[in-house]
Amino acid sequence: MVVDLAGLARHRIGPELQLALLDACERSIEICFADQERVMLRAEGSCVAHEVETHTVVSLNYQEVTERLGWRERENVSEELRRRRGIRRVNDRVVELYRHANSVLRFRGLGKHAFPKSSAKSYVVTVDRYPKRIVCLTEETTETLYLLGAQDRIVGVSGFTQRPAHARREKPIVSAFTSADLPKITALEPDLILAFSDLQAEIVRDLIKSGFNVFTFNQRSVQEILSMIAQLGALVGKAEAAAELIERLSHNLERAAESARSLPVRPRVYFEEWPDPLISGIRWVSELIEYAGGQDVFAELRAQPGAAGRIVQVADIAARDPELILASWCGKMVKPERIRARPELASTAAIRADRIVEIKSTLILQPGPAALSDGLDALVAAISDCAHSVAG
Repeated sequence: MVVDLAGLARHRIGPELQLALLDACERSIEICFADQERVMLRAEGSCVAHEVETHTVVSLNYQEVTERLGWRERENVSEELRRRRGIRRVNDRVVELYRHANSVLRFRGLGKHAFPKSSAKSYVVTVDRYPKRIVCLTEETTETLYLLGAQDRIVGVSGFTQRPAHARREKPIVSAFTSADLPKITALEPDLILAFSDLQAEIVRDLIKSGFNVFTFNQRSVQEILSMIAQLGALVGKAEAAAELIERLSHNLERAAESARSLPVRPRVYFEEWPDPLISGIRWVSELIEYAGGQDVFAELRAQPGAAGRIVQVADIAARDPELILASWCGKMVKPERIRARPELASTAAIRADRIVEIKSTLILQPGPAALSDGLDALVAAISDCAHSVAG
């Protein structure tokens, strides 16, 4: 646990937290302090430690804590503790001090047997805080870690990794999307493996059975992508960098929405994620189309988490008469002539005006920073061109 004693003394914190800290000390569940670590305190005792790789903690006994913080006399505090002990007490081993961007960072006491109960002497231990050897089974976590400045922790990546381009040259490739090289991953000795969605469930099962720590994200919407970044930042001790990245991506969304308000029309858009069977756009794509100023003609399907729930028929597409067709065939090169060759679409506005645009799947079908930056920019350009063309 890392707490800035000087910071605690300078800030007003609630009596409940004071009592919890003192109670923990009195019961020898050591509350440990490190004066040199940077800790930011907020209202009601909330705090966060920034980017601490390892830290030194010092065990202080009850008397030292009360004296250094200048709190009430020991007798008064002890009486209050006795009064409250049977009524309400913060969890014996964990005091939650900070909730940041949908994630919880817990500072833990070291347990009643960590130090001699009655000793007034200070003891020093080193605690490893964040994972240092990370395997990323999908591209978006790799890109996010690079953007957070934690690329040195990555020891293995997916073979589909394109962002950043040099990641595949710098890091060993350990997986495809639905398969992974377990012996290779084992040899890398990761302390954290990052996965995505039910599509990697079998890989995750095998990794967990092999004893690895696996964190599986399942983001499907724009908001969930931002939450993923916040959670990943917290996992690796880069909460502040994650907050800055979220702010930049949120600005991209606001900028796109502002630009969309000036469009002469909001064109009808059909997004094709796969050609056989025909699959419409996943939720974050549908939402980004709206940010960019378009109307997703199959918006009602975006709530379906799996691709099977977004299968459409050519006749359904024709009935909705899209003015723009966007295609991204999930890593496969889009062939516009195949789309034009569907006779049912011949009368649609998009086909008559030859408005078929490919957007690279690495930009738009990666549920991470790419979709909310370059992917969004590609949508804005295509929808803006279509809007002005439709308006004449």
